[in-house]
Amino acid sequence: MMQNIVSFLQNNVIAAAFLIAALGYALGSIRIKGISLGTSGILIVALVFGHFGIETPSIVQNLGLASFVAAVGLMAGPGFFRNFRGNAAHYIILGILIPVSGALVCLAVIRLTGIRADLGLGLMAGALTTTPGLAAAIEATQSDMVSLGYGIAYPFGVISVVLFVQLMPKLLHVNLETERRLLKEEYKENNRTAEVRLITCDSRGFFGFALAIVTGIL
Repeated sequence: MMQNIVSFLQNNVIAAAFLIAALGYALGSIRIKGISLGTSGILIVALVFGHFGIETPSIVQNLGLASFVAAVGLMAGPGFFRNFRGNAAHYIILGILIPVSGALVCLAVIRLTGIRADLGLGLMAGALTTTPGLAAAIEATQSDMVSLGYGIAYPFGVISVVLFVQLMPKLLHVNLETERRLLKEEYKENNRTAEVRLITCDSRGFFGFALAIVTGIL
């Protein structure tokens, strides 16, 4: 039975991709004492499918990566420059410190343990939960060991980040409902200001999403 299901999914990439998305969303929506995996559940389910030999062609991988990066950019973009103006030094320091420290730790692990460099790069990308980093490492090494290292480290990276983000407000006694309400009010105010200057091309936003991907590729 299991072999038939795996064989079907191996021969039907679109069905496999959307099944992973559906199961991943279901997994991510499960809450235990207010803590959930969120959209990270999708990548965890994808790792399980990969364990059973279900792979996607490069065109699907590239489309998924481009969509992921564009979506993150569109979500973070509106508030990026506003936050950057107020905390520029902090963002610059973090933007340098995190990848440099990760690279130094990766180099130390490779030298001290003797593991392959491509496996070490995958471990670093997984530990930092950076999907673009995974793509860059695969392109640079052309090695399947990168994906293996990513798959080993990624669950630990995701779980630690999810726990940190969801537990820290409780430890610091921050009222998330109040913060969300203030953020929504600020977002509405910014949108009212933006509507005076911008032209809406697509109410659902797919025009902007597609344009962001094309621009990024160019």
